[in-house]
Amino acid sequence: MLRRTIWSLALVLIVTLFLINIITTNAAQIINKEQLLFSGQNLDIGLMGYRYSGPYSVMSGRTIYVEWTADRLVSVYILNEVDWRMWPKYGGPTSYRIMKTAETGNVQFMVHYSDKFYIVVMGFAGSAARLYTWTEKLIWQERIAGKLQIIVRDDHGNRIHYVYISLTGPEQRDGYTNSNGQIIFSDLTPGEYTITLSKSGYQSTTKKVTVQQDITTQAEIILKPSNFSTDPIHIGFNLPLGILLLASTAIVIITTVYACRMRKNKMTARQNKTSDWYGRRS
Repeated sequence: MLRRTIWSLALVLIVTLFLINIITTNAAQIINKEQLLFSGQNLDIGLMGYRYSGPYSVMSGRTIYVEWTADRLVSVYILNEVDWRMWPKYGGPTSYRIMKTAETGNVQFMVHYSDKFYIVVMGFAGSAARLYTWTEKLIWQERIAGKLQIIVRDDHGNRIHYVYISLTGPEQRDGYTNSNGQIIFSDLTPGEYTITLSKSGYQSTTKKVTVQQDITTQAEIILKPSNFSTDPIHIGFNLPLGILLLASTAIVIITTVYACRMRKNKMTARQNKTSDWYGRRS
């Protein structure tokens, strides 16, 4: 029973820390954006006729959205370039990405591969239809994020590699400069950050920078040598992951101690049973 309780608590702790890690490392904001393609009112569709718009060049990840109100049933199609070429322009398209028939409604299609698209609306044979309202637009999501490039030099202008750098602000990040003495943090939430730098043999220092949306902010920082090394050794992972490793180590220790104790109790019980058996024989 105790073993199950320990493992249940461990699982809850690991999942919690994992979620915290995701939240703190992927905190860039996401906004909804849209682009109006066409909008109209009181549009007529004649007998045996259709209306179409396009071609629209649409990038992957964006959604084509069409909304309408009509005086009777109409069929709305979204076609890509291949569908459009295959359609003989009479009767309904036999190949399409999506289709919906309704008097009032909407239809949307998520684009997975960049292509040219057409939007077709058709009435039914023998009846002319009127579109009271008609709207076509693209909708998508974008991350509000920027980049931060940090270059570390010494007093002589030489770049310093393997400098530990941590960021605190809207997000928490850390890492080491590469062989060129620089590090780039991508997909950062815009805002003010505090940069902390440390390396054995150099004085630790801090600097504040402001990261802006869709811009690579650059920061050059000079580290001054220290007379002796007092800087601690840093392990390159963020706080939630460090807590996770410590928690996992504690769980292993607790489990090991529990297993040893159970084994000891079994051996003691076995010895007592053996002693009782020999006592009865004598």
